[in-house]
Amino acid sequence: MKPLKDQIEELQSKGYSAVLASAKVVHDVVLMAISRSGFKVNGTLKGGVVMSALTKDIRRATLDMDIDFVHHPISDAGVRRFVNRLSKSMPGLDLVIRGRVLDLKHGDYRGKRIFLAVKDESIPRWIRTKMDIGVHTHEDIKQVDVRFDISNEDGFVDLQANPIEQIFAEKLLSLLRHGVVSNRPKDVFDLYYLSERVSVAKLKPCVRELIYENKRCRVNDKDEMVRMLDIVFNARPFLRRLSNAKANWLHVDPEEAIAGIRRLIKNL
Repeated sequence: MKPLKDQIEELQSKGYSAVLASAKVVHDVVLMAISRSGFKVNGTLKGGVVMSALTKDIRRATLDMDIDFVHHPISDAGVRRFVNRLSKSMPGLDLVIRGRVLDLKHGDYRGKRIFLAVKDESIPRWIRTKMDIGVHTHEDIKQVDVRFDISNEDGFVDLQANPIEQIFAEKLLSLLRHGVVSNRPKDVFDLYYLSERVSVAKLKPCVRELIYENKRCRVNDKDEMVRMLDIVFNARPFLRRLSNAKANWLHVDPEEAIAGIRRLIKNL
């Protein structure tokens, strides 16, 4: 495996900022460790790391990681066993949890948050990332293998991750629940990107399970969903947040992104 210093410098030469390059190297270490340790069967990846892998676009690089455990305990001890298992699979470098294992509670979400740090002899300081850990509860939604490009000799690993239809439905759920006060404008551009790639046939059951059957969501059918999205997409404060250049990683007109999402929703 390449020294961490070489990996960071190579990513910076490709256009990554110093902060994003360091975060990606930590992510790549974790991804390789999941593959080498055999933990693939016990975890499914989600969030920004998956979006980055799907888009292969530096503009969609992310600082954090998200994973759901599959048939693995999410207790503090279970989380520490997970990290120890990863660490043992990566001789020549240190992979540790910094600080405590934190409890996460957001609405109906229950999980853990840890701060992972990685170091080898080539760098003077630890490099870090935040990882949020949940539990995979939607067993009817088939997980898929996603190829993650990593910045070392191995080149890539294939790991279990949320299908794009589940990613779309979860981002849509977040938008519906938070409405005009949503502080995740990047999700709109993610939704637009995914809207041109999802299978409507596969998306429908994801929307039904994650949104219509969700007791914490007030949306029970497509008509109600269209009505609520119209309220969000026509709100001036929300549109101002969409104009944020940092959130608009696709560099498209926000109105184009909104129109693309609306077209897909109307086909559900």
